[in-house]
Amino acid sequence: MTDMTPFDVDPDHLRNVAARLRGYADHASHLTQKAEAGQRGLTTGDFPEADYGQRAGTIWDDARPVFTDGLRLASQMLSDTSGRISTAAARYEDTDTRSADLLRDIG
Repeated sequence: MTDMTPFDVDPDHLRNVAARLRGYADHASHLTQKAEAGQRGLTTGDFPEADYGQRAGTIWDDARPVFTDGLRLASQMLSDTSGRISTAAARYEDTDTRSADLLRDIG
């Protein structure tokens, strides 16, 4: 990386941030799937947690929509942000290349 002014952008750094956000989005999506699978397990008795009784199922029934909707929303927001950052990195790199070409042509 070269010396940068406060207004310079490093496209590789933006790509790294975007990749990290994509990872967070994937993780949130995975948690959503696990929560939904847990709900099915409590409902059908497919795993030992169903032995905790009706109360656990009732509590989960009340909490699950909020929990899974929140995770789904977080996953989508992180994914969207990741895409925007990747697009910005590509645009900046393209603009930076064109600016360098222009300066070279002028100079």
